[in-house]
Amino acid sequence: MIYTKTSIGKSQSYVENNLAQKTIELFNELKNPAGMNTVLLNQMKLDDIQSSIPIYLIAIKAVAQIGDYSKAQSIVKQIPDCLLAENQIRSALIDLWGKVGSVDEAKLIFDKIRQPNTIEYTTMVNSYGLNGMGMQAIALFHQIPRELLHEATYVCALNACSHSGLVDEARLIFKNIEMKTMRIYSTMIDCLSRASAFEQAQELIDEYERNHSPYSTMYMALLSGARNAKNVYLSQNIYGRMKKLFPERKDPLVSAAVLLANVYASSGEMDKASDIRLEIYKSGTKKKVGLTWITVDGQVY
Repeated sequence: MIYTKTSIGKSQSYVENNLAQKTIELFNELKNPAGMNTVLLNQMKLDDIQSSIPIYLIAIKAVAQIGDYSKAQSIVKQIPDCLLAENQIRSALIDLWGKVGSVDEAKLIFDKIRQPNTIEYTTMVNSYGLNGMGMQAIALFHQIPRELLHEATYVCALNACSHSGLVDEARLIFKNIEMKTMRIYSTMIDCLSRASAFEQAQELIDEYERNHSPYSTMYMALLSGARNAKNVYLSQNIYGRMKKLFPERKDPLVSAAVLLANVYASSGEMDKASDIRLEIYKSGTKKKVGLTWITVDGQVY
């Protein structure tokens, strides 16, 4: 057979297009964590697919959502050494190891970075926080150069305090933040509410609303804290206030109603709990369904 420049060019184009199509198909498949099975992960190598940084980032994110340690190991082994030094990959891997409960692996990657950037610092702080290592998160937070501090960094640090019961540390961090955003206020309110410091949480809501419109997330944080403390009176007040402030916001109102019904039920007031649930049913609205993943024999369900 004689190969001309034209035939070679056509063959090359066919191969490139076919490879590109496979890459796109894999990219779309990886967006769904349920597609992250062992066969698919192996296919990334066996089919010689163009596993670029975006492809690996999507794969890492999907595995992080699943939270499966063995799949984390599997995907990490397939990442070429030449990509492991890329900032985006490093940050994604720190996040991955944190979400599968392997903080030591996350720290190994972080410690190899000579000059961490904002994302890398923030991701490591968050990894500590996710695993109940609040003191380590705060210690690292205080090492971050001031010019690298970002809204997300503050939020992760406050979250770490919130989940480890470090309320005083959270207060100090919050006090020293110059530009307090809605997310920062919401996170601090959540921290105070988890610690049953309801008066201080309400004071922060009032402070925020002096210059901004009410935000439902802050009230949901306060209501969640009241639910955990089985504080029926406060739960009723918050729910009533939310109905006045957010009459058109169906999703947060349904979530708030569910929390209030739970408070009634846990306090033995089953009739009131039933009334709230009937109110939700008659409204025709439903609480958003959550998603969870389980791995069985290498297959994600």
